[in-house]
Amino acid sequence: MVYGDWKESYNLLPRVVHAIGHYNPATRWYTYTGGRTVTDKSGKTAHVLQRVFWCFGQCVAAFQYCRPVLLVDGTFLIGKYKGVLMMAQAVDPEDQLVPMAFAIVEAENNDSWQWFMHLLRVEVMGKERKICVISDRHAGILKACKQSYRGYPPLEHRWCVRHFTTNLWRHQKDDEVVNKLKVLCGAQDERDFDKLYAELKKMLTKEGKRWMKKQMEKKKHWALAFDEGGARYGIKTTNGAESMNNVFKGIRALPVAGIAMYSFAKCNSYFVDRWGKAKLAFDNGARFGAPMAAHLRNEEKLSVMQIGDAYGPDRNLYCVRTAHGSGPGGERFGGRNYKVQIEEGICQCNFPQLYHAPCSHLITACQDRGLNHKSSKYMSPYYDKENTLKIWEPMFQPYLDPSQWPPYDGHDYCPDPDLLRVKVGRRKKKRLRGDMDKCNGWGKDKYGTGDFNELPGKVRMADPRFPLLEVAYEKDHRAPAIESGQVMPVLRMRTHTHVLLWDERYAPYLRQAGFLDLARVVNAGLPPLDPPLLTSLIDRWRPETHTFHLSCGEMTLTLQDAAMILGLPIEGQAVVHVVNANWAHYVELMLGLPLLSAILETVARKKTRTAGVTTRWLRDHFQVCPPDADEVAVERHARAWLWYLVACFLLPDGSGNTVTSLVLPILSQPWGNIGTYS
Repeated sequence: MVYGDWKESYNLLPRVVHAIGHYNPATRWYTYTGGRTVTDKSGKTAHVLQRVFWCFGQCVAAFQYCRPVLLVDGTFLIGKYKGVLMMAQAVDPEDQLVPMAFAIVEAENNDSWQWFMHLLRVEVMGKERKICVISDRHAGILKACKQSYRGYPPLEHRWCVRHFTTNLWRHQKDDEVVNKLKVLCGAQDERDFDKLYAELKKMLTKEGKRWMKKQMEKKKHWALAFDEGGARYGIKTTNGAESMNNVFKGIRALPVAGIAMYSFAKCNSYFVDRWGKAKLAFDNGARFGAPMAAHLRNEEKLSVMQIGDAYGPDRNLYCVRTAHGSGPGGERFGGRNYKVQIEEGICQCNFPQLYHAPCSHLITACQDRGLNHKSSKYMSPYYDKENTLKIWEPMFQPYLDPSQWPPYDGHDYCPDPDLLRVKVGRRKKKRLRGDMDKCNGWGKDKYGTGDFNELPGKVRMADPRFPLLEVAYEKDHRAPAIESGQVMPVLRMRTHTHVLLWDERYAPYLRQAGFLDLARVVNAGLPPLDPPLLTSLIDRWRPETHTFHLSCGEMTLTLQDAAMILGLPIEGQAVVHVVNANWAHYVELMLGLPLLSAILETVARKKTRTAGVTTRWLRDHFQVCPPDADEVAVERHARAWLWYLVACFLLPDGSGNTVTSLVLPILSQPWGNIGTYS
């Protein structure tokens, strides 16, 4: 098993990051054991791996071109051993996340957060810039941000607005009040802040007022209007960081070595794909990231309806009058005057000070003076498209397979026995949901707010000792309907059969790739599908535990079972590739055919662009290998047949007639390399 079992994975993890660091020398990683060791029955002693931190040099190099802001958050692991995955991310000019550092720790506590923040400060932040950290209000983070380091500038700490406003919910459970506080947090100038705060106070209960009074003493941490020096760059929440949590949510049940491997693969995928997109946009004339470019277009339109009056002999001071009018109900809007200081790049609306970019009022004044509002004097370089290129430019080097890893002379490690999950029942996969988990925007009418109470009621279990299953899984599963007595139809089964015909000339190639035995089994004819039997198994499958719940107990298929049945290896580098934006290039490289026709066919038939070709396209071009085909043509037909075997037989998905491109980076390699994957 590529990650080892749960216990072995803790010993494998340092070896994985050591191998990554060997081929990517700027990688930094640290372990912490607390001085604890465990001796097994054979007398072998291993150090208890409580924490491990790693960051890739390519990411650290990218940080100097990102805004000096780090989003920090953690997500709990749901594997056999308890733990927390801590992450830090920056933001590029496109408002895309740039992963910076990762750590697996025993729990979220003061000591673990201070350990992570210390390494983050030394290895990622550096001494050159003053960095703002946006996070929740965990005591460990608060304390770590206050610590001073000789030679390092002090940290600016700001609170995530969504986490902050959720805290009010504990004192006053009123959605309208919480939403009002969110608006207050986003107010840009003190005048608007004071007006909104007066309105909020009228809505607060006695307990809510008591809580709010304490928070007003620390308003620079949560109120945008009081963000000193624009440390946030207008970033109000760690939603970006939590989006990264969602990316990693699917692997939280993996052994810890798998998490490190996935973090490397995901970072490499980000750097490859996003650099290509940034280069294309830059070559097409884009100067700023798309969000800032849209902001400038909007502000330039607004400036057309504004009038600026200059003051003083040097015309440094302006009074800008905005357009005004009345709404359908007679309410008046606009007509406000704003003071602008051109040389300092300051406006009374506070936007340039908070976002380090011009507002419409500053643009109006600049145009009156004949100044370029897009110059570096008014625009932070962290919004430049050129910075996007520099962020995603560093190249990762593959760390290959374990047979090519460098010797490891460090300690042997084992998990903390105290972190072993022993609770009866199924592991919790989601945190307790609160106000910040609700959807209040687009889609809530169709898909709901996400409130736990909107999901179906409790699911009756056979044994009251077990906790409830994940209710969210029950929502779309057949089990509740069966339990209520409904007669459910037998599911219809589909297979990809006879898409491509077998040719004995393919045999030497598939033998090199390790797929010949499986190819013989498939060509000999598979047993027919038994829809009633398969439907019964589906009804008894639980995605939380990856097991079938049968009357005789729980059952599942293991990797060893797959190896025995299919004759495929289960040791080697895992197939963890993600969809590559250049997948069409892999198809042309592997099969020698341009993909324009395939893409057009997919768009016409499914009205969407998907990462893969249709089975029809594959059949039209590669169903039969011509008798007089040369060696190159035979090899291409063999690769097409292997692609069909892997994508349509081994790893099918629910797309129907699409042959996925997920495995193309592997199948386009030399034949001997393909068989090294598990």
